[in-house]
Amino acid sequence: MAIKIVQRPTGPTAQITLPERIDVAQILRSTRISERVTIVYELPAASGVLFDGVDDAASRDETITRADTPLHHRLQLVRVAGSGALRITIDENILNGEGEVLQAASFDLFVK
Repeated sequence: MAIKIVQRPTGPTAQITLPERIDVAQILRSTRISERVTIVYELPAASGVLFDGVDDAASRDETITRADTPLHHRLQLVRVAGSGALRITIDENILNGEGEVLQAASFDLFVK
């Protein structure tokens, strides 16, 4: 069981103003006919930004196939503390059914 990141996750390239709903796109491929994975997005704990204003992690369940599998996830970001412009790195972990990390990636957002 192996997941390959064909296209790394990407979010908005321009600076965003919070609160904002962002779209994250990527392409994954499996060595199996298909397999279920959980995509977990994590924000730095001290960023002052949360998903849906509630948590510093958000997850999505997906089925990945041998063919390139495009994924599009919409995430709501809300500032809960601090002010001014900042750069946030969102980490992504792809987990199998047992919770083991199969792949990891990250992308940056610029917020004001």
